[in-house]
Amino acid sequence: MSQYADELMAKVGLDTTDFKKGITDLNAGCKHIETQFQATAAMMGNWGNSSDGLKARLESLNDKLTLQKKKLEILNQEYQKAVKEHGENSAAAQKLASDMGKCGNQIKSTENQIKKYNTQLKNLETTADKVAKKMTNCDHKKQTGTN
Repeated sequence: MSQYADELMAKVGLDTTDFKKGITDLNAGCKHIETQFQATAAMMGNWGNSSDGLKARLESLNDKLTLQKKKLEILNQEYQKAVKEHGENSAAAQKLASDMGKCGNQIKSTENQIKKYNTQLKNLETTADKVAKKMTNCDHKKQTGTN
């Protein structure tokens, strides 16, 4: 996890007494992580075709996923509290349930992106390994004078 994500997680903590500020901070953290990656990607050009670019994207997505999971945890705690205090059918509990559903969908989307880029990275590394082996084989043939 990046230092930024670590610091934000420590700041938000498990204390949900300042619920709205915690959620706002986590949302801002996700945006900040995405902005940082976009700045890095702009310098890299076509980041999807390099292992460094894919690794940078995966790092940003993993940080974002950590913050999204923290947000879901806080939403769930507030939901449980709202149900206990106002009932499951209260407007507050229903709003929190809806927010939890949206957050869960965001988590699934981020997880799918992580899987996608992990696959791309694995394929890129496999292709690079194959090219390296062919080059080694060609060098060996050149040195021994065989075709």
